[in-house]
Amino acid sequence: MLQWLIAGSALTAGVVALVSYWLLRGQQVFENKEGAPGDCISLERYEPMHRLLSPEDLEFLKRRAGISPEAVRKLKQDRIRIFRLYLGELSGDFQYLHTQVRLLVAEAPEEYSNLVQVVMRQQVRFRLALAGVHFRLALHQAGIGRVDVTGLLDPVQTLQQVMHRAS
Repeated sequence: MLQWLIAGSALTAGVVALVSYWLLRGQQVFENKEGAPGDCISLERYEPMHRLLSPEDLEFLKRRAGISPEAVRKLKQDRIRIFRLYLGELSGDFQYLHTQVRLLVAEAPEEYSNLVQVVMRQQVRFRLALAGVHFRLALHQAGIGRVDVTGLLDPVQTLQQVMHRAS
């Protein structure tokens, strides 16, 4: 049993280290990359969010002999904490991109004035989706339902398209 506890702790530490590396690496690329601000934000960076709260890994561990319920609960808590870190990064990236697009659209020729509505609509969509994810995350923490981040990524992608269209 001690072997499984050590293995679970090592796995958790490895996941935390890997995610921390991805987050830090993403920040360095974001700060150093030149070009349009929309190009600095890669949605691929947030792909792990789709899998992070997936119950399959936890179910597998629960079926394994020697894995304590405490170890499984700890892993779930660690994954939720990492997911929250991703949410913070995504929210910051969205806010940065939204500000840059607003400035670009404000300075764009009059033919792009219809983009103001699109930009504002994306902000509302993102904020509503973020609130929904936080609510579903609280339910997930209690063992109810799943968390889907697709609604958070769509507004970011739309703002990137607006930026390319207006620039």
